[in-house]
Amino acid sequence: MRLLVFFLLSPILVFSQFNLVETLSFDVSQSYEPSFVQTDNDDFIVTGGRYSGSRVFKTTESGEIIFETFLSGFYPTSVKQSGENFIITKRVGTGGTYTTAIVEIDNSGNIVFESSIPDGGAADDVLVLENNKYFVSGGTQPCGCGGSWDARATLFSSSVVEWSNSFCVNCGCSCNVGDEIHRESIDVGNGIIVCGRAGTGGSHSYGQDDGYLIKYDYAGNHLWTQIHGDNDKYTSYMSIEKSDNNIIGVGRYIDDEVVMTEEPADIWVVKSDLNGNIIWEKNIGDDDIPEVAYDIMLTDYGTYIISGVINEYNDASKIWLIELDSEGYLLHDTIIETSYSHARIGHQSLLMNEDNELFVIYSDDNNIYISKFQMYSEDLEQACSDTSYTLALACESYDWNGETYSESGNYTKT
Repeated sequence: MRLLVFFLLSPILVFSQFNLVETLSFDVSQSYEPSFVQTDNDDFIVTGGRYSGSRVFKTTESGEIIFETFLSGFYPTSVKQSGENFIITKRVGTGGTYTTAIVEIDNSGNIVFESSIPDGGAADDVLVLENNKYFVSGGTQPCGCGGSWDARATLFSSSVVEWSNSFCVNCGCSCNVGDEIHRESIDVGNGIIVCGRAGTGGSHSYGQDDGYLIKYDYAGNHLWTQIHGDNDKYTSYMSIEKSDNNIIGVGRYIDDEVVMTEEPADIWVVKSDLNGNIIWEKNIGDDDIPEVAYDIMLTDYGTYIISGVINEYNDASKIWLIELDSEGYLLHDTIIETSYSHARIGHQSLLMNEDNELFVIYSDDNNIYISKFQMYSEDLEQACSDTSYTLALACESYDWNGETYSESGNYTKT
């Protein structure tokens, strides 16, 4: 595998939050939605590729490849750490007939086991629980028009299926109902909450979608469902995160009752309580350009970082990084342009370490990229009480260069 490294040694700008340090580039073509985790020694386990190029590899922060293991199947979708090993979900098959599986590899890239998911047509995410239990979010085999007909949740105990349940809002096999799928899950201590999208019918092939949150207990019993969206709108969850005893989720929103409309999507951000009741929701984007969010993370400073795509499926697509405050108001954003066409990003694309270094994984037609950004240079409490640091996060107010700033953000001191 060929590695390219790009360094950006630019000055830090006033109010600039995403300060790019370097970008690693790996020649892995046709990566659908690459994902990664960071190990205890700061290496990365990366999944990506497609068809015969589907793979998992381990790389150092400097881009040195430690191992590379090829996986059979369509493409991998998620990777999570489990003890010293790693659990991967993948999709297998083409032409409308798919199977799904979870794969465990050790820290050297050796496959420990591979287990099929019953009636699996999609396996978007895996959540690692205690005692070697793995909760897989996805969907069943396609029906009629393709996609995933019903959402499916599966719990593995190591390599053995403990239970597997399907779910649908508008059930049945017809092109005008729409595909339904579980996208990502979180453990909330007394159960598992899953986000996804539910088909709601319509005049075109796949119908409209509503975003939903569903809660299961650990035995697979369905506890509640909250539908977030209206029948005359298109909403879809892509990712959720637990946030101070609440839930924050992102996806896409189209304000149009026409199914398969030409109206461009906006990024959709929704904060809910642990019962799925909406606290607030925001739409972010340009009226004339389609945008969709794929991942969100909560920082130690109480802000949210979102990764998404502008002009998705277009040759001119770009990666969009956004930082919001705790109420969903925009603080900072930056655009990443890739070397080739069709920039893509997935629901497991953001990592931040204790040094406040943000890592973002994304891809285009030819490469997987990992970009590193320096977010905050010092501890928040120190930065708010001592103005000797180069970067400081504004608290109630911050005096700099003869001016007083009360808005959250990064400020340079010369």
